[in-house]
Amino acid sequence: MNFFFKNSHITNKEADKIIERYYDGLSNLAEEKKLRSFLSQKNLPSKYAPEKALFNYFETQKKLSTPYSINFNWIRISSVAAALILGFFIFKWIKTPHSESFALVDGIHITDKAEIKTLAILSMNSITGGDQLVNLSFENLSEINFIEQELESFRPLVDD
Repeated sequence: MNFFFKNSHITNKEADKIIERYYDGLSNLAEEKKLRSFLSQKNLPSKYAPEKALFNYFETQKKLSTPYSINFNWIRISSVAAALILGFFIFKWIKTPHSESFALVDGIHITDKAEIKTLAILSMNSITGGDQLVNLSFENLSEINFIEQELESFRPLVDD
């Protein structure tokens, strides 16, 4: 009985020789591939059932281990994609001009230093009574009565 394959065929006698070499550890990959193809055929004699079961077991183990490599490939692909996206944003950030100073006035982004300085001075002048409040605070601190009043408030705590 002959089994035909793509470019070669194998007989039962040749399959027996390859199986013997396989169990002795002397077969090569080409022979094992022929044997795997031979054993995957339907209507094999029952004497090949142990070898067919053995090769089917190896195939199922190979299929079970495949998802790990697929997951590893997805991890590698997503890592490369993340690195490319990060590189793009870093490149874009480096290439965009950055000013040393800026201000946001009424929702308008201002980068001109002279205009920022002018607006800052105008906003300081618009504070009503700013200088008077500071001077009054310093006068209160320098008065002896103020200091004595503050010390009097702590005296009940010390007497207890």
